[in-house]
Amino acid sequence: MRDSPSGENQSDFSEEFYREHAGQYAQVFNDPAYGVDRTFQLYDEQELLEALESYGLNLVEAEDPNQLGGIMYFTDPKPMEHCVFYVRKEK
Repeated sequence: MRDSPSGENQSDFSEEFYREHAGQYAQVFNDPAYGVDRTFQLYDEQELLEALESYGLNLVEAEDPNQLGGIMYFTDPKPMEHCVFYVRKEK
């Protein structure tokens, strides 16, 4: 198992994180490749960043507009909206 930012094994971290920071919304979409509905728990990105900060992780901003960093949004072909960000553990 991978270690979480706080040094716990990943499953313990995931369960703890889910209990403390569970989102209030879910989105269901049909996956035609497998013929099933898939449900995704949705979270507020600011709540996630605050939770990650509590584990000593901070958002890494892009140094210029042509670099990846900060909070980035995209829509995949399903179409599902995504938010990704890059965080780094404080030293």
